[in-house]
Amino acid sequence: MNATTATLPAGHLDLLDRPLPAVLTTHLADGRLQSPVVWYWRDADHLLLSTMEEFHKARNLRARPRATLLVLEPEGAERWIEVRGTVLPERSDAAADLDALAVRDIGTSPYFGAVVPAELAQSEHPTSFRLVPHTVVTGRPRLTRPGRCEARPRTSPCRPTTPAARRSRSRPATSTCSTGRCSQR
Repeated sequence: MNATTATLPAGHLDLLDRPLPAVLTTHLADGRLQSPVVWYWRDADHLLLSTMEEFHKARNLRARPRATLLVLEPEGAERWIEVRGTVLPERSDAAADLDALAVRDIGTSPYFGAVVPAELAQSEHPTSFRLVPHTVVTGRPRLTRPGRCEARPRTSPCRPTTPAARRSRSRPATSTCSTGRCSQR
């Protein structure tokens, strides 16, 4: 690993080890973003992604090998982790990986036959990719109420979230989110 590889924070590893849905953002050929839900698993400080050779996300990752994976804790949306990095093709048995993910995520296997119709195995071919983290962002989203911050990392700047709250400011001000409330400075 090179010096720019980021370490996944211990306080959020449980999000990556649980069978939670994740959103993978890649770049389409025309520059637009694509953000489908994907199955993934953690391998030390790397994330492995499963898809099909024929899907856009696989073509995107091969042509433009960078991506962002976002995992949000569903129970009250308390925590989230965003992992940005470089993507490498994974040299593993992608079909076996997909079967293992099917057991972990929905409790059944094999993928072709138990999760999707078996005949799809003729036209869809599993492949896996390795996401090597370069940047990791974590946080706790906050409920959006007038004058409160939206989902942001604890130390990032924010502004009041409603038009009325923004108009009520009589002078230019900067705001920060450190306690879950926007405070003018």
